[in-house]
Amino acid sequence: MLQDLKFVYNSIDEFNDICSEVVYNLEISMIQLNIRSMNKKFSELYHFLHLLDLDFDVIVLSEIWSYNVSFHHNLLPNYTL
Repeated sequence: MLQDLKFVYNSIDEFNDICSEVVYNLEISMIQLNIRSMNKKFSELYHFLHLLDLDFDVIVLSEIWSYNVSFHHNLLPNYTL
């Protein structure tokens, strides 16, 4: 299955099309994003994740910075920050 995936940049529509073909074969799904300040970019992250047709099992965010982390921990339901 990994050979069928093409690890290239995709538009959101392209990504959703690819996921619709392989989602039933996935055991775990993960996305990693460098967010560079959760305070500043949380709404962008939230909207981006809702555009995708895949609910990830794991979301890895780097460079979130440590300001207001306690505030953000409830903003993504079903995930633990």
